[in-house]
Amino acid sequence: MNDGKMTFAIDIPPNFQRDLLGGRQPAIQVNIDATAMMQAGIGAGYIYQIISTEIARSLTRNDTPSVSLVDLQVRIAFNPNLTAAWFTGLMEVVNNVTMLALILGRRSHYS
Repeated sequence: MNDGKMTFAIDIPPNFQRDLLGGRQPAIQVNIDATAMMQAGIGAGYIYQIISTEIARSLTRNDTPSVSLVDLQVRIAFNPNLTAAWFTGLMEVVNNVTMLALILGRRSHYS
């Protein structure tokens, strides 16, 4: 994640299925790079839904999930208040540099 090669990393601990079937409450850790905040938020929701559905299907041994057996706990490490303003300035600089690069690239292409 530090290299920017992935946005989501899911860590399923060893013996997760055994612990789940044994009535214990094992935890799955989902690490999310929230640099792209919209993608991170939507992706977190999809991951939660997929994991919840598959756990319910596995425990009930059918395709109709019942009550959600997973309790989502969101912990934000570097932007605990989800303050978008912290990143707005940087994103505008990136947007402007990108636009400038596109404009200069087109000019050099036509000359």
